[in-house]
Amino acid sequence: MSMLKFGNAAMLLLALACYVENASARYIHSDPVGLGGGVNTYTYVGGNPIGSIDPLGLDTLVIINGRTSGNHFGHAAIATTGSGVYSPGNNPNDPNRNFAGSSVTNYLADQARRRNSIVFMLPTTPEQEKAIINYMKGTTTKPNAFPDNCAARVGDSLKAGGINLTDPFIPGLQLPTEPFPATLLRALRDLENQGGATSLVIPQGGAIPATLNSFNLQ
Repeated sequence: MSMLKFGNAAMLLLALACYVENASARYIHSDPVGLGGGVNTYTYVGGNPIGSIDPLGLDTLVIINGRTSGNHFGHAAIATTGSGVYSPGNNPNDPNRNFAGSSVTNYLADQARRRNSIVFMLPTTPEQEKAIINYMKGTTTKPNAFPDNCAARVGDSLKAGGINLTDPFIPGLQLPTEPFPATLLRALRDLENQGGATSLVIPQGGAIPATLNSFNLQ
């Protein structure tokens, strides 16, 4: 085994040791969703973090697609764990709908054929996720025109879930102040810098990480 592979394996074991108590083979930390995940709050994902996911989900995915020759503003879409993607105004199956319940990974693969994307993962509770998706389900028509566009709807769905983003260029004002994907991107970058989100870049022509499968419709 090479030293690099040995080092990676050692780091993985160390990470697991930090969260799983050896004698009882259970998590050290209680499930963040409390009793909502079951009576025993130390056995989330069935005690199998490698083979399972948390069925309640604790992440919301915000997708920012880059510009194309026909769209210089880019695009914004959203999903929660197991919800499928909601992409207002950018639905190859039906341009008048939100792309509701469609595969997140298929959507990203389709977008990767023509542009770059960046995805942000925000930790959320089941209650927040429900509010976000209920908002998106209530906006089934195609966005008409500025200021009713994809970024405004995604920003408003986050607000419905109690996530109030702010544009660092306009301190103190909550989104959508300028409902464009670039505004949303700045606010999400600012949230990431504060430790409230993580991001992943998917370049044009790039592969879609399997870690995003949990956002597909379940």
